[in-house]
Amino acid sequence: MKLNRITALLMLSSLPLLANSASYEVVELPGASMSLNQFGSAIDETGLVLTTAVRPFNPPIDLSLIDLSIFTMLNDPQGAARGDFEEEDYKLIATFLVAQNANQQNSLFGQKLATELVYSSDGTSLNYVSGLDEIADATNGFTFAQRSLVGDSVNGTHIVGTMAGPFSKIPYTNSEGVEQVYNLNTFSSRGFVQVGNAVTQLVPENTEAGGVSTAQAINAGLQIAGSTSIGPAPVLVDVIANCADDELRPDEPIEACLYKLRIQSGNVDSFRNATTERAAVWQVDVNGAVISKTIYGLVFEPQEESRLALSTSAIAINDNGVAVGVSDAPFFNRTDDTAVIFEKGQTIRIIEDDALMPNAATGINNNGLIVGFQRYLVGRDVRTKMFTFDRKTDVLTFVDGFFVNSSTIPRAINNNNLVVGEADRDAGIGLRQKSGFLYDINTDTFSDLNSLLACDANFTIVAADDINDSGEIIASALVRRPARNVKGEETDGLVDTVIAVKLMPTGRQPSECGPSEDDIFAIERKGAGVGFLTLLGLFVISVFRRRI
Repeated sequence: MKLNRITALLMLSSLPLLANSASYEVVELPGASMSLNQFGSAIDETGLVLTTAVRPFNPPIDLSLIDLSIFTMLNDPQGAARGDFEEEDYKLIATFLVAQNANQQNSLFGQKLATELVYSSDGTSLNYVSGLDEIADATNGFTFAQRSLVGDSVNGTHIVGTMAGPFSKIPYTNSEGVEQVYNLNTFSSRGFVQVGNAVTQLVPENTEAGGVSTAQAINAGLQIAGSTSIGPAPVLVDVIANCADDELRPDEPIEACLYKLRIQSGNVDSFRNATTERAAVWQVDVNGAVISKTIYGLVFEPQEESRLALSTSAIAINDNGVAVGVSDAPFFNRTDDTAVIFEKGQTIRIIEDDALMPNAATGINNNGLIVGFQRYLVGRDVRTKMFTFDRKTDVLTFVDGFFVNSSTIPRAINNNNLVVGEADRDAGIGLRQKSGFLYDINTDTFSDLNSLLACDANFTIVAADDINDSGEIIASALVRRPARNVKGEETDGLVDTVIAVKLMPTGRQPSECGPSEDDIFAIERKGAGVGFLTLLGLFVISVFRRRI
C-alpha cells in the first residue's frame, strides 16, 4: 500500500554511489526524505527490499489527544485548533510529540508515535508496509502509532512482520465522576502477512491479555516461521485475573489494566518475556490466508512445573520447510537458550555441549547449512562467536571473524553458502567499531564488505542484513549528512546518519586501496562514533530476528 503522506513517493536517484573498480556497486535506497536514519532489513529473490525508518519525519497530529493550551507560543492558535497548522506551529507541536513519545508509550493517555516503521522498495519508489496500522480521520491517514518489526518477504508479494495492535480511544468515567479518554491497544506483538493491501493476522494460540505472536521469515512455499503464545507464565495468571475483577482492578477500564502489563520499556517487552511461547510454522495460501499451523515444543521436558516462561521461537526457514531458532534448555541451575532445528513436529538440539551455551541459530539454506552464534564472557563483556553447522555431516565449525573475540553475528545465509552479518572490526575496549561482513563457507573466506567497495567510499558499511541468491546484499551504512528537523528540513551542522544501501556484485576484483586519513573508520574517529554505535546497538537488539 503506497503511503500518500510521502511527497511524490520519494523518487531518489538509482545511479551508483561509487563508480571505480569494486566487487560491489552500491545504490542508496529511497528513504532519505522519510527519516534521518534508515536501516536495511531484508531482500528477496525479486530484489524487493525491506527497510526500517527510525523516527520518521512529519508525524501526524491527533488533536483529540493533545491539550493545545500547553503551547503558549503558537503563532495561530485558532488555526492549530482546526488542524490548519502554520508551519512553525506544526514544528513546535510535532517536536514536542516526538520528544515526549517515550513517555507517551508508557502512558494510558495521549497520542502514540512509532519509533520504527517498515517500508518496501523496488529501488525507486517507497511503500509503507502498513500491516496492522489503520486509517483514521483524526490523522487524515494512517496513525503511524505502532512500532513495526520487519520479518521477511518472498516473490516480491508476501511480506511478513510483527506489529503491536492499533490504538483506539476508550472513554471512561471514574468513581469521582471524572471523564477521561484512554488511548490503548489490545495486544503488543502480533505476526502478520501482507499481500498487496490484504493483511492476515497470525492469531496466537492463547490470547490472554492480548497474547503474543511473531512472524520472522517466509519461504518460497509460503510457510511462515515465528512464534505463538500458549499462555502466560504462572506469575502473570493472578495479575490478569485481577484485571478482570471489578473489585480488585484499579479505578480504570480493564483495557487499561491489561495495557499496563504489556507496556514496553525501551526495547524489552516485559509481557512477552513473561509469556510462554512456542515456535510455530504457518502455511498460508497465495492470498495470505492461513491453511495450517505446526507448533514446536521445548527441546526438553521440564521435570516440574516452572514459574518461568519456558519458550521456543523459530527465526528462519528454508524452502524444504525446515526451520531453525532457539529453545530454552537446562543450564546449570537455570535455563538458557540453545540453537535448535524445527522439522516435522520435532525440536532437535544442534549443539549438545552445555559448555557452549547460550547459543542460537539464525539462518538455514536449502543445502542444510545452518548459521548462528554463541554468547560468552570476556571479563565483563559479552561477546558472540559465529558458528556454521552442516546437517549432512554434523560438522560444527566456529568462525573467529576479523580476530579472536570479535563479536560476530550472522544475519542471513543464501543457497550459495554465503553468509552476511556484522562484526567487531577493532579490538578496543567498550563500544567497538562495526563492519558488515561477507563469509564464504565454501572457501572459508571472511571479508570486510568495505574492502570490496571502491576506494573513494565516503561511508562505512556497518551491518549486512540480508543476501539473496543473486548475491545482492541489503546493508546499513554510516555516512555524515546535514542534520534535519522534524519536517525533514536541513538544519545547521552535520550528524552521523545511517542509510540503507543495496550492494550489487560486479564480478570484478576490488582496487587495492592504500591507507588514508579518510578510511572507513574516519567518520567515527572524527568524533561521532559513540552516539551512532549506541543507536546501532539498540536497533540490532530491537529488530534482530530472534528472542535471545
